[in-house]
Amino acid sequence: MKSLRNIFYYSILLTVWSTLGVPKPLFAEDALLVKQIQDLAGQMSRMQTMVSEMRGTIENQGRQIVQLQELAAAGPSGREIGADGRDSFQKNLESQIGDSGKWLRGLKFSGDLRLRYEGIASPKGSNVNDRNRFRFRLRFGFEKTWSDEIKAGFRLASGARQYNPTSTTPGSIDTAGAVTTTNQTLMNNFDHKEINIDRAYATYLPRWARSGPVEKFEMTAGKFANPFEEGSTMMIWDRDVAPEGAYERLEGKILKSERLNLGATLTGGQMVLQEGLATGADAQLFAVQGGLRPEWSPEGVQKPIAFKNLASWYWFDGITKSGNYVSAGYNPLQGQDLAAGGFKVFEVYNEVSTEFPKWKVPQVALYHDWARNLDENALTKVTGGGQDTAWSSGMRLGKAQKKGSWEAAYEYYWIEANASPSVFSDADLGGTNRCGSALKFYYALSDAMNVGTSMFFMDRLLQSDTSWGTDQRRDTYQIDLNWKF
Repeated sequence: MKSLRNIFYYSILLTVWSTLGVPKPLFAEDALLVKQIQDLAGQMSRMQTMVSEMRGTIENQGRQIVQLQELAAAGPSGREIGADGRDSFQKNLESQIGDSGKWLRGLKFSGDLRLRYEGIASPKGSNVNDRNRFRFRLRFGFEKTWSDEIKAGFRLASGARQYNPTSTTPGSIDTAGAVTTTNQTLMNNFDHKEINIDRAYATYLPRWARSGPVEKFEMTAGKFANPFEEGSTMMIWDRDVAPEGAYERLEGKILKSERLNLGATLTGGQMVLQEGLATGADAQLFAVQGGLRPEWSPEGVQKPIAFKNLASWYWFDGITKSGNYVSAGYNPLQGQDLAAGGFKVFEVYNEVSTEFPKWKVPQVALYHDWARNLDENALTKVTGGGQDTAWSSGMRLGKAQKKGSWEAAYEYYWIEANASPSVFSDADLGGTNRCGSALKFYYALSDAMNVGTSMFFMDRLLQSDTSWGTDQRRDTYQIDLNWKF
């Protein structure tokens, strides 16, 4: 305080001396004091500048807050306030392409490319040669959303069509049906590979149906993604099968509470298998699938425990008649017809899944699938008499979606000869009349690319019968590199 007081007194004295024209003292202490006064004045000037800048910043922020409040009050139509670069981009785009810009709204493109090495090994002494082949799969398509009620789309995919309409050789793998694969094998001296229509569909999601417990109702027609995959494993449906016809799906919420959410689903399908011009009777598939999707959140658990309890019924009407099935695959024959006589398949699928972030355990899922053909009428064991049941159990750990994530799975399959139409079962399993294990592991190199391997160790159930041949065990090894775009 004393030094500040001295500075004040000296400043007054210097001011008086300057006014009277009295020479300033030139003592060393006085010079130091003058310098201190000048430094202090400079600091005060800088502080005033900072205060002025802060006041301007605060006023500018206040104006921005007011603008944001006005924009929020105006809603989506208030584009005149706070308009950004998107408006100018839209105007520039419309000036270049005209009214075509309307078509781009609601348009979504998707696709993927898979490169695969596949080795198939047969037991030593078998009369079936080992195979080593390189394959690829290419899929791309568009989906256009016209409104919240209507959308349509298509997808093209690689793969070869099935040119042999019926197979008369039991267990002939070469006629297992191309509907179960979109792979193309690198061969035939660089010939061009085929691209086919994989999907072409339209979907209607009426607003009037969304009331009460109903959250979603849709009706789809054309050629579409299989709506029954959720309640089934590969023993019934290969993931490349794209059904044709129509289906309806209803999804809703029965109960919603703090600890339990109970969802439900019901799907019905009417699908075309074959126009029976040659047989005089068409073949079609009528299917129903329904069940519950409970989510339970017990106290102390970070993530809910999700369940799937689904039951399906498939009636493959007329498919067993010669000329109505694309291929017999591994279904036994009785003359020219499929020996099963009929396929009315009842299936029950159960799954439980959760994750444990506290212990850094990724998503884990356990599942079991069981099915039986209720219309199996084969006359002998060789033709699959009594071979009407299929089941599988599996475990999946993780999910290879984001960069650095991974996924591993183990599955066991028991698929009797007449349990279901072999032509639709997974091609890597070998169709029906098979038992064995499948192991898979995938690692995500990025959000859009992953690498993985799959192994299938499958054996024949009816291999003791000479009509089916000998040494029918088959081991398949695959290495995949997948891109999504």
